[in-house]
Amino acid sequence: MGQHYSAFDVFNSPPEANRAYENMEGDEEKDSSGLPQKLISFQFGNGKTASLYIRKMAQDHSHREASSNKRAFEGEEKLIKSKKAKESTDSKKQETTKENTNQLDEHLKEMERLKQEVNEKNAKIVLQDKMITNLVKKVDGMKKGLNRKK
Repeated sequence: MGQHYSAFDVFNSPPEANRAYENMEGDEEKDSSGLPQKLISFQFGNGKTASLYIRKMAQDHSHREASSNKRAFEGEEKLIKSKKAKESTDSKKQETTKENTNQLDEHLKEMERLKQEVNEKNAKIVLQDKMITNLVKKVDGMKKGLNRKK
């Protein structure tokens, strides 16, 4: 079983995120929190396959609550500060996602290199086994020849 990784993507708006989710082809299920998710499988250029779950964005209706003009203005200020903090966090998450993707690519390359190395060593072992078998047959033939001369 392979290792598990997670990634996070930021969309410009909830409708854009929902469209991206809806356009993904896969069987829709529910995650452990009851949110809809789809299992997506794909193939890399080297023939390896991978799969991942894409979860639908949770709806946050808190910004739609009605309040007085003053409270609405205060709420907007808090929302702007929250968005700035979220943008900073999202930027860090995107960097982490890129680093994880790069690390995954490096792991895949290393696995391919090691697989090639194992295949080469297996080929050498098979060749050595054939040589040993031929030498054993030769020695057995020489023993039989010596036994006949006696």
